[in-house]
Amino acid sequence: MLTDNASYHWFTEKPLDTTLDVMTDFLDNELTDDYEITGDDDSYAIIKEKESGIAWGCHASFDGDACNHKIEFDAVGIL
Repeated sequence: MLTDNASYHWFTEKPLDTTLDVMTDFLDNELTDDYEITGDDDSYAIIKEKESGIAWGCHASFDGDACNHKIEFDAVGIL
């Protein structure tokens, strides 16, 4: 379960060029089946915890360089 103002960090061997690439990699390769994507707009997405219905805003960014990435989460309500 996520918490408000939490962040998720990960590394890719291949550099990602844009925050859109970071978000795409997160949604395609890092997000677990416990969540569903309810909105996606470049470097911002909204995901929902299937069990609780809590929706989270996800902000993608680099974490120092093009191979280190992070997603910051903000609770946006219950869907």
